Amino acid sequence: MTTPHPLRKRLHASCGDGWLPLLEDCLSQLEAFGYPVEGRIREKMGVLQIAIPAPSHLSPDDQRRWEDIIRLAEETSMKVCEICAAPGRLRRSSRGNWATRCTQHEET
Repeated sequence: MTTPHPLRKRLHASCGDGWLPLLEDCLSQLEAFGYPVEGRIREKMGVLQIAIPAPSHLSPDDQRRWEDIIRLAEETSMKVCEICAAPGRLRRSSRGNWATRCTQHEET
């Protein structure tokens, strides 16, 4: 179930509870750059979608690292159940919806 979660002062995520540890790790790494982390985080087609642009004044290497951190979190979301954080995979439900779920939650 997709739920809005306040993660930071001006940053919310619309996703299931199982992805919150993944997001917290991602955001902590981005915050380590020392710049505000602002943008949009949501689930789309069963995958975490993080739209947090890199600050324009970061060096090209740091911009790539910023983007790599986000990309890794998004890719990992396809292997972690959005509901409970157990290992999972991207699945299509019997209703035709895409979701990343573990075996226990595959039809939820």
